[in-house]
Amino acid sequence: MSYQALHRSIMLLRHPVLWIAGVFAGLFISAGLYLVFSGMQGVFYAERLFVFSLIVLPFFIAATYGTVRTDDFSVKNYIKEGFGGYFRILLPTFLIMAGAVLLLFLITMPTAIAGISDPVLFGGAFFLIFLPFLLLVFFYDTAAIFEEKKVFECIRRSFEVSFARPLQILGFFIVLLLFFFVLFTGLSIVWSGMLTEQFEPLIAMSEEELNSFAQDPKAVMEMLGDYGIFITAVITFFGTLLFFVVLLPYKAVFYRDYLMGTKIDYAAPDLGSPVSEGEYDEKGRWYKYS
Repeated sequence: MSYQALHRSIMLLRHPVLWIAGVFAGLFISAGLYLVFSGMQGVFYAERLFVFSLIVLPFFIAATYGTVRTDDFSVKNYIKEGFGGYFRILLPTFLIMAGAVLLLFLITMPTAIAGISDPVLFGGAFFLIFLPFLLLVFFYDTAAIFEEKKVFECIRRSFEVSFARPLQILGFFIVLLLFFFVLFTGLSIVWSGMLTEQFEPLIAMSEEELNSFAQDPKAVMEMLGDYGIFITAVITFFGTLLFFVVLLPYKAVFYRDYLMGTKIDYAAPDLGSPVSEGEYDEKGRWYKYS
């Protein structure tokens, strides 16, 4: 099921408009990474670029979903769907981010008050509480576009389909993780191959030196140099481009074909009418016990 959805979504990539969101996402993330590596002044601009991307990207996401929903991949329809679904994605996105920050605060606050800073505890809380929350709201944007749900309704709808189709959604994430693993591994090989000279000093380091080096971002940036930072940004661009180009159509096709229209029955089970206690008299009249 998930594989078929992925196959159909890849077939849709012959339409150029479906690459637009990936291009802009790649530009935003690679530019932000380059700014962060360039120093403290760059971090200042990277933060503003991040906020700007959160405001702009919902347009491209809505446009991608809208073209898949209408099966019209013209530039005119792409722009129309982007403007039509922009706020349907933007508003719940900020609401979910606020909820995620609040949930993270509730998770970390008790441990902070108790003076506990165990990374294993934080990691366990993340995987048991925070990560499931993100997975349950993952389809809010597709619900907003494909079923025209409003802000709170699209978030609730994401919860509904997640509980109604757990095995199908599990398959969706397994396929997505496999794709990410293959993509990340391939790009890592290319990245390390292009920066072989920069990584040569690591060969002569001891295990303690490597651990110390890995914990010092400044040392890492100095080793990479301007060329290494540029190559890292370029590889990040292509990685983000390919990931988003596959993710958005895959998510849209999967929701359209397997989750859209999922019915949730909230009615309470019919337990039958309550049986009253009593007896019939000799004339057949019913007397209920008080």
